[in-house]
Amino acid sequence: MIQCTPLGMWPNADASPIDDPEVFRPGQLVQDIVYRPLETAFLKMAKAAGATVVDGASMLLWQGVDAYEWWLSRKAPAQVMADAVYGTLNKERAAP
Repeated sequence: MIQCTPLGMWPNADASPIDDPEVFRPGQLVQDIVYRPLETAFLKMAKAAGATVVDGASMLLWQGVDAYEWWLSRKAPAQVMADAVYGTLNKERAAP
């Protein structure tokens, strides 16, 4: 299941297009395209139900990697880019 709406994006981090946790189950793969916050209410609900979750930052990251390689015709520094994306988002999550 992929959540492709802006629901749950900062500053409305408590919003979710799904309010029934029964739709999630173990073994299910669930992704949210929202990356701020890194762990949305949608993903928290899916994770609590045993689903495997993928945060929106991964989509942001790999779109950036693909764009870098397409525009510059060379291999993107994917790990450097990942460190920058997740470093920034994790820093935000840790801030009061």
